Amino acid sequence: MPPTEDMIADRMGQWEASGRRDASMLEQAHAMLVLADGLDANYLELRIRDETGGSAGVADVRSIVGG
Repeated sequence: MPPTEDMIADRMGQWEASGRRDASMLEQAHAMLVLADGLDANYLELRIRDETGGSAGVADVRSIVGG
Protein backbone atom coordinates (compact mmCIF):
# COMPACT_ATOMS: atom_id res chain seq x y z
CA MET A 1 0.00 0.00 0.00
CA PRO A 2 1.34 3.44 -0.87
CA PRO A 3 1.95 5.93 1.92
CA THR A 4 -1.18 7.78 3.02
CA GLU A 5 0.48 11.07 2.10
CA ASP A 6 0.75 9.85 -1.50
CA MET A 7 -2.90 8.78 -1.59
CA ILE A 8 -4.03 12.16 -0.25
CA ALA A 9 -1.86 13.97 -2.80
CA ASP A 10 -3.25 11.78 -5.58
CA ARG A 11 -6.83 12.75 -4.70
CA MET A 12 -5.83 16.39 -4.64
CA GLY A 13 -4.20 16.02 -8.04
CA GLN A 14 -7.39 14.45 -9.40
CA TRP A 15 -9.43 17.25 -7.87
CA GLU A 16 -7.17 19.87 -9.44
CA ALA A 17 -7.16 18.16 -12.84
CA SER A 18 -10.92 17.84 -13.17
CA GLY A 19 -12.43 20.81 -14.94
CA ARG A 20 -15.36 20.85 -12.58
CA ARG A 21 -13.28 20.34 -9.42
CA ASP A 22 -14.95 17.11 -8.34
CA ALA A 23 -15.82 17.64 -4.68
CA SER A 24 -15.68 13.91 -3.97
CA MET A 25 -11.91 13.91 -4.56
CA LEU A 26 -11.45 16.73 -2.06
CA GLU A 27 -13.74 14.98 0.42
CA GLN A 28 -11.74 11.74 0.08
CA ALA A 29 -8.48 13.61 0.66
CA HIS A 30 -9.96 15.27 3.73
CA ALA A 31 -11.27 11.97 5.14
CA MET A 32 -7.86 10.33 4.78
CA LEU A 33 -6.19 13.33 6.41
CA VAL A 34 -8.55 13.20 9.38
CA LEU A 35 -8.28 9.43 9.85
CA ALA A 36 -4.53 9.03 9.36
CA ASP A 37 -2.07 8.82 12.23
CA GLY A 38 1.55 9.87 12.07
CA LEU A 39 1.53 11.74 8.79
CA ASP A 40 4.73 13.48 7.72
CA ALA A 41 3.36 17.01 7.34
CA ASN A 42 6.31 18.32 5.32
CA TYR A 43 6.23 15.41 2.90
CA LEU A 44 2.44 15.72 2.55
CA GLU A 45 2.70 19.42 1.73
CA LEU A 46 5.39 18.74 -0.89
CA ARG A 47 3.40 15.90 -2.46
CA ILE A 48 0.18 17.92 -2.67
CA ARG A 49 2.05 20.88 -4.15
CA ASP A 50 3.66 18.54 -6.69
CA GLU A 51 0.38 16.87 -7.68
CA THR A 52 -1.50 20.17 -8.03
CA GLY A 53 1.17 22.15 -9.82
CA GLY A 54 1.65 24.27 -6.73
CA SER A 55 -1.94 25.50 -6.55
CA ALA A 56 -3.00 23.62 -3.39
CA GLY A 57 -1.55 22.46 -0.10
CA VAL A 58 -2.54 20.83 3.17
CA ALA A 59 -4.51 23.92 4.20
CA ASP A 60 -6.77 23.40 1.20
CA VAL A 61 -7.53 19.84 2.29
CA ARG A 62 -8.29 20.99 5.83
CA SER A 63 -10.47 23.88 4.66
CA ILE A 64 -13.39 21.88 3.36
CA VAL A 65 -14.98 21.59 6.80
CA GLY A 66 -12.61 23.62 8.89
CA GLY A 67 -10.68 20.45 9.75
